[in-house]
Amino acid sequence: TVKAFLPDMMKDNKGHIVSIASLAGHVGIPKLVDYCASKFAAVGFDEALRMELE
Repeated sequence: TVKAFLPDMMKDNKGHIVSIASLAGHVGIPKLVDYCASKFAAVGFDEALRMELE
């Protein structure tokens, strides 16, 4: 998880976090509600973390 490596990245002031999510993280797809919800969550987590670290 991010908690495992983020403190070291912040201490060293370097590093990258790469997340991969499908298009379902940006648009809803009928009959894939649970899948889309999990991808939306991943995209939202990344956006919020980026804002906190700026």
